[in-house]
Amino acid sequence: MKDTWKLLGIEPTDDLVSIKRAYAARLKFHHPEEDPEGFQQLREAYEIALKTAKSGQLPGYSAAASTLQDAERHLDTEEELEAGGEGTFGYRQTGHSPDQRFDGVYRFLQQTAEIYDHFPSRMDMNRWRTLLENEDYSGIETRQILRIETLRLFMDRVWLPGPVWRLLNEVFEWTFMEIDLQHLFPKEFLDYLGMQLAGCWDLGYDHIHFAEMPPDDLERFLSARYSAQNALIQGNLERAGECLHIASELLPEDPDLNRLIGKYCLRLNHYEGALLAWKRLEASGERDLNFRLELAHSLLRIGYFEDAYSVYNEILVHTPEQLQALSGAARCHVSMGRIQDAIQLYGILHERCPWDLHARIQLITLTNKFEANLKSKMEDPDPKVKSMALRQLAELYRDQELREDAVQLFLQLEELYPLTPGENQLLATYFYEQEQYEKAAHRYETAVSIEDHGLFHKELGKTYVMLDRFEEAVFHFKQAQLHDEIGHDYYYLYGFALFKLGKYSESIQNYNKAIELDRDPNFLYNRAFAHYYLGDFERCCQDIQEYLDGDDDDLRMYAYLIQGNSQFLLKQWDAAASAYAHSLEHRNDAFDQSILWKLYAASLIAGRRFREALDPLRQVQQLKTNNEWAMLHVVRIYAELQQWDALSEELIQYMETFKQDERNPYIWFYSGILAYYVDNAKGAEKCFRIAYDSGLRGDTCSYYSLVLQRLGEHQDAMVLAREALDDRPEHPDYKERLKLVEEQIQNRKNIFKRIGMQLVADKKAEPKHLDYPDILGDPQLQAEFPGVVIKK
Repeated sequence: MKDTWKLLGIEPTDDLVSIKRAYAARLKFHHPEEDPEGFQQLREAYEIALKTAKSGQLPGYSAAASTLQDAERHLDTEEELEAGGEGTFGYRQTGHSPDQRFDGVYRFLQQTAEIYDHFPSRMDMNRWRTLLENEDYSGIETRQILRIETLRLFMDRVWLPGPVWRLLNEVFEWTFMEIDLQHLFPKEFLDYLGMQLAGCWDLGYDHIHFAEMPPDDLERFLSARYSAQNALIQGNLERAGECLHIASELLPEDPDLNRLIGKYCLRLNHYEGALLAWKRLEASGERDLNFRLELAHSLLRIGYFEDAYSVYNEILVHTPEQLQALSGAARCHVSMGRIQDAIQLYGILHERCPWDLHARIQLITLTNKFEANLKSKMEDPDPKVKSMALRQLAELYRDQELREDAVQLFLQLEELYPLTPGENQLLATYFYEQEQYEKAAHRYETAVSIEDHGLFHKELGKTYVMLDRFEEAVFHFKQAQLHDEIGHDYYYLYGFALFKLGKYSESIQNYNKAIELDRDPNFLYNRAFAHYYLGDFERCCQDIQEYLDGDDDDLRMYAYLIQGNSQFLLKQWDAAASAYAHSLEHRNDAFDQSILWKLYAASLIAGRRFREALDPLRQVQQLKTNNEWAMLHVVRIYAELQQWDALSEELIQYMETFKQDERNPYIWFYSGILAYYVDNAKGAEKCFRIAYDSGLRGDTCSYYSLVLQRLGEHQDAMVLAREALDDRPEHPDYKERLKLVEEQIQNRKNIFKRIGMQLVADKKAEPKHLDYPDILGDPQLQAEFPGVVIKK
């Protein structure tokens, strides 16, 4: 019992549907022709499982038994059926009008017999559908009776096409009552029924439809053909031969008959007979794959190697993955002495089916034999023989991916004869993979000099990119005349070469083509830089954002860096600061981290987020001791925040760190601001004068004028105040400060001035939005901004 359920592949169950589905699923792996023993075991397990399931415990079993009993009681008893003669449809009729309930049954069976007995109608699926869909026969009781009586009718009319049997089964569901049918019908008939419903053994009727045969001969032919098929399935070759002989005398050109004859002959190793059958089958227009394989196999076994190879090759043209055809074609090559071709096919076969032991053994055996033969020829004194052997052995090693051995042989061959363009290309490919780009370029140049082919130009362009010889790369990419079929990588590298030559617009055109073919993140990354250098910062940000949305982490730090640079130049200070912060999160040791901290601080300062900028500035000072740029901007921040004590400390530290000629002029401006707001007018005047003499204007002029006014130098104050306003005419602070100086000068001209009185007190300017040094003024930042890193 355990083997029963194991063979079906399910757990023990009383569910008939599950058992039937399991049987149907396993049937695919045990074809009667290919595995008759396995099929028989599966069939026995199936029958045992059905009997076990219908042991009386299943709901619905009693109803099925009752239906069968009703059918037998109403249609088989002598009380209801008189002993009259046979009807035209083989069903015994009463001599008087039957019970009203069974009128539909009689009519259905009569129409069924009429369709069957007219052979063209028997083949017509529409006739059967029309009959089965007739509502006159759709009553539940009528259908229950017809389930049995229709089969009884077909016991004498068995030769229906398989699709018709399966159509009838869809209506009457015979597959769900197999155990019950065993009590009513012979095993031979049920076995035949099972074969037709399974659909694996269908024999064709189309050719018979056009044959002009007497009805008796037609029935004899169909019976003999089926019996031959069944005998072949059972392995009874003697019986199969007898039946095939009878059928072939009646209708020798029938395709399925010739197929059976071919299989029968193959079982007997009678390949000539099989070939004749295949030829007759071919003449009937058969082009089935299995038939073509059998035909090629027979030709091969007889010794018609060229013909066999032709058929195998025809199969491979339409189905290159057909493994049986590959193996057959390889055997043909061996038989015809074409060892190198056989090795190639066995190599393909082994690659696709590593478990194919025959292919593996053949590949090793033939390769060793071929290699030994070529090595012996390499010792031949004739240069032509030696060169041919070298070339064939090199190609063999190439196909086996023994690249180094192949290269050495090609180099030996070059000593005898010049290499072909293809051989130079092979060497170039090898050198390229070994990153020996100069040697690769030389080989590609040699190939181009022999044959001016676009394939060599595009590979040469790629090689020159790796050598940073961008002008030559661009030249060869142009010569290659790239198109979509060549691949996206070449457009990408072409765009890269143009970028390195500063041809950003052309670079973008090629990046666009590469991205159309493959939206690779690296393509977007590099196109972003081209947009950047064209000043198209918006598109740069779009490409970088799409790159960042992907999974590529290799260049994430640089991507955030260029994004921050673009946003900085768009004056999107907060967005730039966020991008620089992300760049810092992905920083690596290969990049100077102080640059990232400086840029982060610069964006915060530009956005007037002074307190937040202090930390990145301190980070810069830790990484770069006594960094002048960082110290200067810390001074500026404290001046902006009006934290005079802290500003004083930072100024002292700055002055102690840098000599006079090393100091930034703005340090004197901020020193003057401190002195001005702590009421040290003379100190402020000195600092502003140094800043002014160093070339600073703007705020320097404005504040300097206020200091001079306080010290009584009114005319000089007026000149500086006007110079500040001339420098920035719309600056509101400068207008207000000029007005203040003019008012004080005017007041000093009135009478109160003459008596030594001053009624107008000095009014200090508010320190807001002070002038500041170029945020990127540090030479290190100027060299690194933007931080361009291009990935080849």
